[in-house]
Amino acid sequence: MSDTICIKTYPSRVEAEIDKSILAGADIVSLVSAQDFSGWFPPLLTGTGGARLLVNEEEADKACEILGISRPEPDGISDDAGNH
Repeated sequence: MSDTICIKTYPSRVEAEIDKSILAGADIVSLVSAQDFSGWFPPLLTGTGGARLLVNEEEADKACEILGISRPEPDGISDDAGNH
């Protein structure tokens, strides 16, 4: 993905993957970036470390509307980030 932005942060990868699936249903490509080791050891899928949902900047408004959140500010911080 080029020119991606983080539209939401999550306490775990599982929650981010759910929203990724919702966006996929609307034909919006997204990526989950997480600071965990779930790729090495699947039981850590729910580990702490948080996750971020990234989308193409051009699709950010549509993605945020679908998820019912506000688009993040240019610095990546939003009132909705991590609060859902």
